[in-house]
Amino acid sequence: MIVLGAAAILMAVAAIQVPVMGWYLTTISAVLAAFVGGRGWTLGVAAIALNLVNLLLLSPALASTVSSHMHQGDYFPLLRLIGLIIVQLEAAMVLYFMHRRYLTRQAAKA
Repeated sequence: MIVLGAAAILMAVAAIQVPVMGWYLTTISAVLAAFVGGRGWTLGVAAIALNLVNLLLLSPALASTVSSHMHQGDYFPLLRLIGLIIVQLEAAMVLYFMHRRYLTRQAAKA
């Protein structure tokens, strides 16, 4: 599971570097981070945090696309941005429940 966490972090960093199509990498990173449960769960949390910072603060191309299309009355890019944020939050919830399941299994073994 640590390998999935490392891959999720690499994808999140790559999504920050890619200016236009980074939101594809953000989605892939969220899917990878969602299933990191276990010992490497902090890598999944870090990947999701990087993705959220990228979406909310560091993506000027996405923000300018959203604002320019909203000015023209087209709300699809805004819905895409909201959808990406929801995907990140869902990945965080899946990661939380996977980690709880890991902890309960470890407690049952002890």
